[in-house]
Amino acid sequence: MSTVSGAVLTGMNIPGHAKALVKIAELAQKEGEKRGYTGAQLAKYVETEVQKARAANNETSVPGVYAAGDVQYGVPPRVGSAVGQGAAVLGELFHYITKHPGLFPSFKPKT
Repeated sequence: MSTVSGAVLTGMNIPGHAKALVKIAELAQKEGEKRGYTGAQLAKYVETEVQKARAANNETSVPGVYAAGDVQYGVPPRVGSAVGQGAAVLGELFHYITKHPGLFPSFKPKT
C-alpha cells in the first residue's frame, strides 16, 4: 500500500493510476473504432471503459483494501467527513464484492 508522510494514497492519488487510465482510454479508442463506433457512441464507449478501470475514491493500491477519513492523503482531519467517507466505502466495497464473487464465497447477494 502506498503512503505519503504516513497518509494512505487512494483513488487518483495512487502513483501511476492517471497514466494507466490514459493508456486504457487510448486502447478503448482503438477498440471502439475497430467496432465501428463513431462520434457520441465512441466517446461513450471510451468513457465507460475508463470508468470501469478507475479506482474507487477510497480504494488503495491493494485491491479490496479501502481507506476513509484523515488517514487518506490530502484529507483534513474532520470526524463528520470521516463518517461520511466510511459510509461511502460500504458502497465501493459491495461493488468490489459483486465484481469478485469467488473471493467471498459466504457472501450471497439478495436477488
